[in-house]
Amino acid sequence: MALHALGDLLGRADSGTFETFVDTLRDWLSSRLTAYAGDTARLAQVAEVWDKLARAAREVEVFNLDRKPLVFAAFGMMAETARR
Repeated sequence: MALHALGDLLGRADSGTFETFVDTLRDWLSSRLTAYAGDTARLAQVAEVWDKLARAAREVEVFNLDRKPLVFAAFGMMAETARR
């Protein structure tokens, strides 16, 4: 429920609020770089998620796409990164 609410909120929010959301995810990913130092496989995964997030966020903004699917995808990627 909370993820749906966040997706709805970000879907209506201004671009600055959406950018803050994406920046927060990037901050979390940055923290994983320190946590996974020395584990090249996990570092590669973080880099891949960073790239996917950046590309998706850029496409959402450039093409004025619905933000909610990005919110769900981003949390899925973050969860996968945390699990491994």
